[in-house]
Amino acid sequence: MKSIILIDTFDLGGAEKQAIQFANYLQKKHNHKAEIWAWKNGNSTAIPIIQKYNLKTNIIPKFSGWAKTLYPLQAKKYIKLFKKAKPDYLLGYTVRPNELLSYIWKKTGAKNFIWGQQGIELNHKYNLPAQIKGIKNTPVFISNSINGAKYLESFVKAPKEKIHVLYNGITDYKAKNTSEYWRGILKLDSVEFSAIMVGHFAKRKDHVTMIKAWKIVHDELKSQNISCKLTLAGNFNNRVQPIIDLAMDLEVFHSINFVGQIQDIAGLNSAHDIHILSSITEGLPNSLIEAMASKKPVVGTNIDGISEALGEQNLQNLSKLKDPKSLAKVILKFALNRDHIQEIGEKNSKRVDNVFNFQKMCDSTYNLLTNS
Repeated sequence: MKSIILIDTFDLGGAEKQAIQFANYLQKKHNHKAEIWAWKNGNSTAIPIIQKYNLKTNIIPKFSGWAKTLYPLQAKKYIKLFKKAKPDYLLGYTVRPNELLSYIWKKTGAKNFIWGQQGIELNHKYNLPAQIKGIKNTPVFISNSINGAKYLESFVKAPKEKIHVLYNGITDYKAKNTSEYWRGILKLDSVEFSAIMVGHFAKRKDHVTMIKAWKIVHDELKSQNISCKLTLAGNFNNRVQPIIDLAMDLEVFHSINFVGQIQDIAGLNSAHDIHILSSITEGLPNSLIEAMASKKPVVGTNIDGISEALGEQNLQNLSKLKDPKSLAKVILKFALNRDHIQEIGEKNSKRVDNVFNFQKMCDSTYNLLTNS
């Protein structure tokens, strides 16, 4: 059997991690020839993991969208390309790949296709004839959250009976370096309060609110002679400089580590007291699940994807959307009373073990792929 998973780029984000891990599962447990395809390299941070699992990759021509005069010709070329590869199964994990595969999969010779809904793009429209046709032709939709399933039904207009909710699972999540190593690299004093946020510098992550909240946290802790550091990890792009400028203007740049995209997220998490996510929209953020697996408390905005990931035990650690004061208040709760950090971290780790089970996720996805 041969399975091809299509993603946008070889940048290593949450969706890409899930795609790679499932491909590895297919290859190891079911002896599939599993391949990861993308239409651009990006920063290629996913490549080392793909190579570690001995997965085959392929870069194909970029999809240009649904312009009337262009997409029929492109569709024919993609059909020919995939047909030549002779896949038994096709899977998408991000928006454009899902749209394209939903439109062409039946003509590629594949037995089945799964639309994998990992994130939520509220500004993306699904109202063009080709998109509607693809959605109608899709046999299986998998969402990594109840929140995402509602999005599929309401915005994508996917039939409810075709939607399945399977929570993401994480595997191979071990620190490559010790917390002491990372604290040394980041110059984190052993007694200072430290927080980390992991996420690409995208508008939906709302780093602006994070920086404004950190200003409040920094000034309050400084008044009590407590030092603090924030680490921002994620792919650098054209949105980074405005965030750096804001940190400079608010005079907190010296208390922030901008580290770019790091593969050893488990190591980074272990070096910090808490994990933060200030997003305005999420499906089910893998970064939070990974932080919980690292036995860390999580602070986030009170949106469906984050509250679903954290569960009822953490609802008191959520802040109002786009509200720096509200976010700062929750962060300060941990900074000024660090005795609860370990206790809450242990509870979070148990939640990951019970809810976000990798083997269960993979087995259920495989059954839908091969038996639908």
